Amino acid sequence: MGGMALKKRNEASWKQLQQKPRWTWQRIRWIVLRMAMVVFGITAIVAFIGWFAKKQPVQPLEKVYFSTDGVLQRTWFLSRVAIPWGKGLMSIDLEALQKKCLQCQQIESVVITRAFPNALKIRLKEQKPCAKLRLSKNGRSYVGLVSRNGVIFQPIQYTHQQLKNFITLSEIPTNLLQQGTIVGFEKVARLLQFLEQKAPDAFYGIQRVSLQHFDPFLEEKWQTVELSMRPSWTLVFPIQQLEEALSKLRSILRGLSLQQRKNLRRLNLALTHPVVEFF
Repeated sequence: MGGMALKKRNEASWKQLQQKPRWTWQRIRWIVLRMAMVVFGITAIVAFIGWFAKKQPVQPLEKVYFSTDGVLQRTWFLSRVAIPWGKGLMSIDLEALQKKCLQCQQIESVVITRAFPNALKIRLKEQKPCAKLRLSKNGRSYVGLVSRNGVIFQPIQYTHQQLKNFITLSEIPTNLLQQGTIVGFEKVARLLQFLEQKAPDAFYGIQRVSLQHFDPFLEEKWQTVELSMRPSWTLVFPIQQLEEALSKLRSILRGLSLQQRKNLRRLNLALTHPVVEFF
């Protein structure tokens, strides 16, 4: 009994052990010193890189690597955009040069990067036109193109045949023309692309696209486009539910006789029950 009591008295509880404080002035000073050394090291490395770069000889611009996803050619680009030949590569203001490139409305975006030791890489993305229209400037009339997102621009380096192949837009309401773009035109472009892919026979039969009654401010289910078809009839096509409208078109045309097709004046697919008019 006595031995057992002695053992209990000699057992040390973990609560009685001395605990080192988590933070001491020595520990804090050590951490601050380490952080100061790290900051000093980074600063020294940055300073060395800056000093080394300044010691390198200035590389003048001698080459331009040019690429585009459109029709613009390198020779035209270099003749229209003032490239700072001979200027130190690192001193060229890439943002200012980019703004010069974008002054050409046919260019949608441009990426310019330095290619050491003495060149620039210029990559253009051009507007993707899907229709044409007549424009006038200073009393002169010329062909303009409209991109899929509605941007109107004067075509550069497009051939006569390329321009001829684009569908013509007509009767564009003035309230749709805002800052060189046609409001809501991406919906019209979507319709044309749909017909080109799903019904090329109908697409290549389009002579003209009238926007006279196209109203992008209405609910989309009420928006329509009028297509002047060969030889001389009008097709009213809705902006939404394109597959359903195309199915109705094919069904109606299959049900018409040859004489009825010749006398076809207007076919409105935008109504719940399509309306067919004859001459």
